[in-house]
Amino acid sequence: MLTITRALAKRLRSMFRQALATSKRDPLPAIEFSGGPDGLCVRCRTPDAACEFRLDGEQPQETLLAPWELLCDCQGTKEQPVQIQRDGDGVIAFWQDGAVPRNLLYDSPTFRIEEPWPTIAGELAENRPELLQALADAAETAGSPGGRFTLDHIQLQGETGKIVATDARQGLIQGGFQFPWSGEILLKPPRVLTNKRLPHDQPVFVGAGGDWFRLRVGPWTFSWKVNKSARFPVVEEFVGDPARASTTLDVAKADRAFLSENLPRLPDDLPDHFVTVDLNGAVAVRAKARAENRVTELVLRNSSRRGRAVRLMMDRQLLARSLDLGFSRFHAFHSKPSFLAIDETRQHIWVTAPAPKPEKNTDTIKIESPLDAARQTPQRPPKTKTNTMNRDFEPPNRTKVNPQPTSETRPSGDTLADVLEQAGILRGVLRDALSATGDLIRSLKQDKKRRKAVESTLASLEKLQKTAG
Repeated sequence: MLTITRALAKRLRSMFRQALATSKRDPLPAIEFSGGPDGLCVRCRTPDAACEFRLDGEQPQETLLAPWELLCDCQGTKEQPVQIQRDGDGVIAFWQDGAVPRNLLYDSPTFRIEEPWPTIAGELAENRPELLQALADAAETAGSPGGRFTLDHIQLQGETGKIVATDARQGLIQGGFQFPWSGEILLKPPRVLTNKRLPHDQPVFVGAGGDWFRLRVGPWTFSWKVNKSARFPVVEEFVGDPARASTTLDVAKADRAFLSENLPRLPDDLPDHFVTVDLNGAVAVRAKARAENRVTELVLRNSSRRGRAVRLMMDRQLLARSLDLGFSRFHAFHSKPSFLAIDETRQHIWVTAPAPKPEKNTDTIKIESPLDAARQTPQRPPKTKTNTMNRDFEPPNRTKVNPQPTSETRPSGDTLADVLEQAGILRGVLRDALSATGDLIRSLKQDKKRRKAVESTLASLEKLQKTAG
C-alpha cells in the first residue's frame, strides 16, 4: 500500500497539467506510482512531454497504475494521508475527508501508459538556480504561433549557453548558462516554467538528446520534445553594439520604482500604448491623450543621460517589462530604431520611433520623482593643502588633470575609452547649446520683424490721421 497526502495530490495534479500542456478537452494520462526503499516516484506522460516527482521516505516495493481522476478526487489542502493499493485490475484509494472516511475503486482497464519513458544519453549539466527564472522570463517573452517563424518557441543555444525569445516586438537574450549539447534546439515553453511553486533556490540540471530536452530541479524532472523543423529568427542581428550607442540612459533604483508605479497611469489612447522618452536635458517620460490639450510628464530626477540628446516614442508596456526584469541601463542608437536594455548577462531590445517636438501652447503636468537621500547631500572631496613654496617647480612626468566625474557617471580608470566617452558627452552638450542658441537667434529675428511691422503700421496710421485732419 503506497501513501501520499491530499495536499501532494493537489500539487501533482496542478504541476502535471501545466507540464504536459493538456487542455480540459485533451485525454488525461495515466499516473504511475512506484515505491521502494528510496521513496516514492510518481510520473505521467503524453507523446510530447513527461513529468516525474520523487518523494523521500521508505515505501513498499510496488508499482501501481491509476487514472488521472484519482488525483482529482482525493486532492485537498491538508496533509491528510491517502493510501493507494492494487485491487484486481484496478486500484482503490482510501482517505479521510474531514470526519467522513472515503474509498474509491478505479477498476477501468483503460488507464495504461502506452509510450516508453523518454531517455537521454549523457549527463545533465548543472546550472545556477537563476536558470529557472531565465526560462520563465523567456516563456513570457515568446509570441504567438503562425507566420514565417515559430515565435511561440524559445531557442536554447548549446555553444553560447544563451536563451533567446521574441514575439516580433521585443527580443530577450540571456546568457551565462551551461548547456551540454551542440547547436540550437527549439522548445515550446510549457506553463509549468512560470509556476512559482517550483524551487527557485536549488541548482537546475539540463540535458538534451535525440528528440528530447530534460530539466531537473529539486524533486521534479521534466522532459519535453524539441521542435526540429521550425524556423527561428536570428535575434542577435538586431542588437546594436553598446560601445557604439549614441545615447546611454542610467535609471536609478529609486526612479525605477517610481516609473514602474506611474507609467501605467499615464494617459493612454494612442496605438501601441506609445509614450515619449525625452533624453534632452532632464530625463522625462511623457504621454498625451488625443482628446486632451495637456501633457503628463514623469521627470526622473535621480537618473542621467550621456551622449546625444534624443527624443523617442516607444511602447510603454515594453519599457515597463524591461523595468520589471530589473534593467537599469539603456542604449539608443543613431543608426538603429531600437532601444537596448543591458546588464552583465542579459539583453532586452525593442523597436522605437523618433518623437516629434512637444506641441506649443500645451499645458504640461510635471510629476517629479522623489530625490534619493544619497543624492541630496553629495559628499565633497576633502580639501588638500597646497605647498606655497617652489610654485614654479613641477616634478618630472607630472601632468595636470581636471577633476574627474563620479563613479556613477563613468567607470574608474583613465583609459582611452573613458576619454572618448567624456568627449562624446561634451560634444552632446555643445550640440545642445548650439541648437538652443539657434532657436534664440531665430526667435529674436522674428521678434525684430514683428516690431518693424508694428512700427510701420503705426506710422501709416499717424499719416492717415494727419491727412484726415
